[in-house]
Amino acid sequence: MDDLYQGYESARQGKPITLPEKTLSVAEWSRWQHEYAQGKAKDYFPYWKNLSWEKCLPLSEDPNLSLPEEVPEVLAPELLLSQLSVEETTNLNTASTLSGYAHDVILITAMVKTYGAFSGSDAVFLVFMNNGRSISGARHLDLTRTLAWLPNYYNLMFDLTEAQTLQDAVKNVAETLEKLNDVG
Repeated sequence: MDDLYQGYESARQGKPITLPEKTLSVAEWSRWQHEYAQGKAKDYFPYWKNLSWEKCLPLSEDPNLSLPEEVPEVLAPELLLSQLSVEETTNLNTASTLSGYAHDVILITAMVKTYGAFSGSDAVFLVFMNNGRSISGARHLDLTRTLAWLPNYYNLMFDLTEAQTLQDAVKNVAETLEKLNDVG
């Protein structure tokens, strides 16, 4: 933002716009990701090999599939892109405060439970994407003047087969997220 402001002020004053050099190119970022995948990331292979993949069932491809009765209609797939209402946001804040878990843990638990209701399995495999700037293993890289989205995809398997209550499910999701080292 500082660079944008500096450029704006220079233009407004009729001065040439000069910005500092970028700190890391997208090519350098890609090279770092490749090196990481060939090195430290291999330490996580045993974790992935030991997951019970057979528990994860695909969603039905039946276009006439209706919601199971126990799943509230608000969780219908076509509404997943909608925003939370004020009341829903208040409920999320309350659930987060009462449970002691972050908002994302509560939301991911709801997503896993919903997906599980559709697939018929309490084990769900999800692929997440975030801005790679948040990867703990990349914190040594100076990205302050890198203007790019640095996507990072990571996979998680949530297995709620042992969760007897909603609180157990939330705890399980939180523990699964905590096991995620360096987002991957």
